Amino acid sequence: MITLTRRVHFSEAAALYDDESVNSAPPAVNTMLRAYLYLKTDAAAAVRFLLKNRAHISKTSEASTMELYFAIGYARLNDFEQADRHFDQAADRAMGPNAAFLARVAYERARRYLMERRIEEAWTAYGETLKDRSLRGRVHSEQLKSFIFCREERFDKQAAAMLKAARLMDSRRSDFLEYWYLSVQTLAMIAREMILPQARQYAEKALDDGDPWPPDVAINHFQALKAIGWCKALAGDQLSCFRYLRHAQEVAPDAAWRAMVHLDRGYFARTIGETQWSLNELAQAEEIAEPVEWANCQSEERIALLLFAELFAAVDKEKAAFYIARYNALGKLASPLLHFAHDNRLAALAAYATGVVREANGALDHAHVSYKASWDTFDRIGYEWRAGRAATRLFSLTGSRRWKLSAQHALETYPRAWLWDELKKANPRRSRVRKNDLTPAQATVLGMIRKGMSTHEIAHTLGRSQSTVRNHLKVIFKVYGVRSRVALVAEAARKERVSS
Repeated sequence: MITLTRRVHFSEAAALYDDESVNSAPPAVNTMLRAYLYLKTDAAAAVRFLLKNRAHISKTSEASTMELYFAIGYARLNDFEQADRHFDQAADRAMGPNAAFLARVAYERARRYLMERRIEEAWTAYGETLKDRSLRGRVHSEQLKSFIFCREERFDKQAAAMLKAARLMDSRRSDFLEYWYLSVQTLAMIAREMILPQARQYAEKALDDGDPWPPDVAINHFQALKAIGWCKALAGDQLSCFRYLRHAQEVAPDAAWRAMVHLDRGYFARTIGETQWSLNELAQAEEIAEPVEWANCQSEERIALLLFAELFAAVDKEKAAFYIARYNALGKLASPLLHFAHDNRLAALAAYATGVVREANGALDHAHVSYKASWDTFDRIGYEWRAGRAATRLFSLTGSRRWKLSAQHALETYPRAWLWDELKKANPRRSRVRKNDLTPAQATVLGMIRKGMSTHEIAHTLGRSQSTVRNHLKVIFKVYGVRSRVALVAEAARKERVSS
């Protein structure tokens, strides 16, 4: 069991423990190992198991570890009062001045604080982890630092700390496989979003070494491969992009993740003008995702719904709106361990996809709001290519030089990305709605409509027939790209704000 756990074969180790033929009166250390394995997948099951074996374990040298596992389990169940009580008992029951164990308690306590965004207390606990100067202690300290930086949305510093942890593990990687896989995944995913050559190179080399990753970290492997695929696309290397996506598809753990690969392939096929290829990938993704219970998806795989919406916006507006609605119905991520559950990145991704769908359906004012929300977040946290993509959409909607310059500034570090073509092809709607597109009479009618006057009232005020007013209104609708008075008033107000 211990060997399997070290090799990150958690499922096999759990099955071995549960096999009654080798599980006659297991020693305390094996019982605690089984509790540890439960914590990998099911916090509630871990707490139940510990409660069942508490009387036996409390009389052994594993009592302090039992209290620590209780604390971790309750924290993941969001029962922080119980978690804190058990953290204190774990520290109290530590045998002697055990710096390594106390540092481990501090490490887990800090992660518990991060679940409530108690950043200052997490930093205090981080300070306690520094007392363990062993290699394991230093690895934990650096990884903990990266988790805190992530909560602070300082993602470049998160990458630097995680890279340091990964390099510390290189000398004895076999002793740290679980943490090393996490490091590679994290570095690849941050490198996808920011220009961080050292992080990207480390993750890419780790993935290209050819060593198989255990099935229990298939999601980590999948996300790392997919992220490096995006890195290649952003660098203009489409061939390598599709190679990494093919490898990601080979290790995808379930249907939701496999659908994501087809969606990525469909997205990139469209960027190189392969429309039919893109449609084929979209159709395959839909077929694969049909049985997925999205409400049970508690990680990045739910982003597939946003990708569905973005791709369908260009070919089937109703389906695009359906996927956005389906995504919104899921609610917040439940897992307290996922960084996405605690910051604004997921909301920014959803805002961008929502903007694409709203724009496709002609709700331009609402699309503007969505794109702006997405840009605000990505620009603030330094996700430049995503900020540039949102700014391109805003330029297309408004024709504002500000948004064109913002897009150019954000994309300047991605000279070979397809995003530059999108910016060059942007056809600002505002350029088609100039003031002189309306005659003086039509401009007068527009002003009266914005005051809430009816066709009859406008005709009476101007001394014209209602038929003439209706003809003016048809032209105004066409110029502004709307079909109703309500939409016209909203669009006119938006244009006024943009030009002011």
